[in-house]
Amino acid sequence: MLKDGSKKRVSNYEEYAELVHNVSYEEARRVKYEKDRVVVSYRGRKVFLCYSDMPTRNIATLEADQNFSGESVDALDVKGKTVIDIGSSIADTPIRFALDGAKKVMAYEP
Repeated sequence: MLKDGSKKRVSNYEEYAELVHNVSYEEARRVKYEKDRVVVSYRGRKVFLCYSDMPTRNIATLEADQNFSGESVDALDVKGKTVIDIGSSIADTPIRFALDGAKKVMAYEP
């Protein structure tokens, strides 16, 4: 189910990736694309998230929008702290923690 209440059925991963791309592209506020990376501005700095395929680009778009320009931007005070991120996906959150002044960031992704 989409935010507007409508439903969309997908039958394979390609259809899912296309749906996520279309929704994320329409909803992303400050996310831009350059050749093989997603670019977002965060506190006066540019953050580049590289991807190798369209599904990864879709994930990068959604996560960059959420973690760098969404409601969660100021959720945690990590300045001067050691942060452990379990399930760091494409490492967008650990990058944000580092930019927010964390003393040390350890990121793990299975």
